[in-house]
Amino acid sequence: MDESPSKVVLAEMERRQLTLYATAAAEPTPWWYFPLLAATSASIIATFDVRSPLLTVLAVFVGGAVVGGSVKAVEHRAGFSARLSALPIPIRRQLNGYVIGHSLLVLAILAFTAFGSDHDRRFTIAGLAIGASLWLGAWGFQARYRAQIRQLAEEAGIDVG
Repeated sequence: MDESPSKVVLAEMERRQLTLYATAAAEPTPWWYFPLLAATSASIIATFDVRSPLLTVLAVFVGGAVVGGSVKAVEHRAGFSARLSALPIPIRRQLNGYVIGHSLLVLAILAFTAFGSDHDRRFTIAGLAIGASLWLGAWGFQARYRAQIRQLAEEAGIDVG
């Protein structure tokens, strides 16, 4: 049975996207990327200990610029802008699981450390814990992502070197 031209085109597009993601995953992420995101997150949360709404708002804006600039730098290095909808479904599920799991961990850290304590530096402690969990979690997710994308590429017969 012949496949319709639209199915053939769709399959080729999916193969090209997988090739693009697999090639990009073969390149190492800059060493500074995860520590910078972790430090940015930690510093934003730590500003709550200072009790200055202006400083917190400023930290959020600066943090947003740092995160946005970091993502753009990594995208520029990869040569494309990743889209969630273009990720292969197994990778997308893995990413969604990471985001949900990390969000629950952040909420738990905030609930117990920041809002469940009367320590003078409770938000600094929470920020450091959240920053560390972001750094370690993102590093671990990236390792699983690279292994899975490599496996999907191999199964599709794509050689990424």
